[in-house]
Amino acid sequence: SGPTGLEIIERILSQSRSRLPKQGLVMLEMGYGQRDQVREIAERETFRVDEVLPDLAGIDRVVVLSRRGSD
Repeated sequence: SGPTGLEIIERILSQSRSRLPKQGLVMLEMGYGQRDQVREIAERETFRVDEVLPDLAGIDRVVVLSRRGSD
């Protein structure tokens, strides 16, 4: 996923913008401590963070995103 571990998330969200239906959702797994960076990437790529789900240890692990605005 690259040096920061966020490059694949950036790539997925960048490519999803044009492929996802307006009501579509993206669910991504994220690493420990990446919540704020993922939120920044999502906002830059015109996605809204709808929910962050923890894993069994209570660590933020999955982010649910939806499109915002229009393309």
